[in-house]
Amino acid sequence: MSLTWQQLRDLKTAEFTEAAEGWADASSRADAARERISMGMLKSLETQKGASAVSAHDRLKRMDRNFDYIHTECGMVRTTLGALAKELSAQQTRLKAALDDASAHGFTVHTDGSVEYPPAGEQFLTKEPVPGGSVQGADRRGYLQQLPMHPLAQQPMGVNPNPNHAAAQEIASRIHTALLAAQDADSRFSQALNRLKAPEGLDVTDATWADAAGDAALVRKEADDYLRDTIPLDRSPADRHAWWQGLTDDQRAEYLAVYPDVIGNLDGIPAETRDRANRDNVQMLIGKLSEHSDEKSRNQLEGLRSINDQLWNQQPTNPRCTSWASATRTTGGRS
Repeated sequence: MSLTWQQLRDLKTAEFTEAAEGWADASSRADAARERISMGMLKSLETQKGASAVSAHDRLKRMDRNFDYIHTECGMVRTTLGALAKELSAQQTRLKAALDDASAHGFTVHTDGSVEYPPAGEQFLTKEPVPGGSVQGADRRGYLQQLPMHPLAQQPMGVNPNPNHAAAQEIASRIHTALLAAQDADSRFSQALNRLKAPEGLDVTDATWADAAGDAALVRKEADDYLRDTIPLDRSPADRHAWWQGLTDDQRAEYLAVYPDVIGNLDGIPAETRDRANRDNVQMLIGKLSEHSDEKSRNQLEGLRSINDQLWNQQPTNPRCTSWASATRTTGGRS
């Protein structure tokens, strides 16, 4: 069903923002749970021996990876909802401005989006008042389309002498363009959200992370101007550090979920943060490479699995950001 201008006008975009905040909270909670398992419970088992310790370690490791996946996916849902709210809010603002202009001119905006304007001016030949009319907007990129006018309202060269006509046409087209853009955003982000569904089961496998990599690529495509354009890629490490410190915890979690490869290789970002980003990115890369059977992919996959083992077994106070950056460049490391 097509979106109407009344629906766009009355849309409560704050509800999308609130939902995004809820998903951000879920992402943060999953990350905190992963941290407790990785840095607390698993570490406590390192000195224990025996089958029971090994079994407990394996179960905790699975929970650790599951929470890591939940953290990543929930973060992407948050980003998608946030970007959707931003795009719809922008179109709603444009629509309301057009409606305000219509009201100021004394025009009537009908249910179908057409704009009716009153008589004004005078006929070219008879000097009689020029009748009013109604115009229908069109996407301004395809320019303007209007409903049939009163024959006497037409001037030579197709110019309408009613001074209200041009203003009404411009307003109608602004309404139409805002609606088209809002419908496009609704369609694109609905597809992205529908994709963000975890497969059934408790095990987070390579295939699961391959799916997450595809999710991240789609979210990036739809939210580039919402997130990517704000990352200070061409700034100094000091500027990047200041930028990162100025973000809220929720904003940091969002960047880590959608752009782990970028954040992990960005000088100036705290080493512990880059380490966390690299852990997530390597999981996505392993997932993507596991879908290929050629020799080059197998060799890269073997190297990434080795790096992954190092990342998950290193001391938390000594993250290997520099070595990881080199490794991802040799394996085409973007998720």
